[in-house]
Amino acid sequence: MHSNHISEITAVVTKALKLTPKQAAKAEAAIKGIWDDRSIAIVWTVEDVQTALAKAGYRPASKVGAFHVLTKVLRDHDAVSGVSHETLVRAAVELGYADRKRGTVAPFAAARK
Repeated sequence: MHSNHISEITAVVTKALKLTPKQAAKAEAAIKGIWDDRSIAIVWTVEDVQTALAKAGYRPASKVGAFHVLTKVLRDHDAVSGVSHETLVRAAVELGYADRKRGTVAPFAAARK
């Protein structure tokens, strides 16, 4: 997990629990302790879904639609294949959140030919 994600989590916890700066520092250290030297996390965001759709020739989905795509990918992903921009685009198409821009070609389908 990137340090910016840990900082974002800490900020949300600090605000929600109205932590003092000293308490916030302890919370951040605890969160970092979970990830240091034993775990990784690859984070996909709503913005990643929107970017993947745009690069594939689709109009970006709304934030709500993109979050539905992320939820589907989390629920249905294949741990062997992993998650990629192509995975995000396929899920968006399956859910109906991908609206093709005029005059574009699907790059993933073209690459397989």
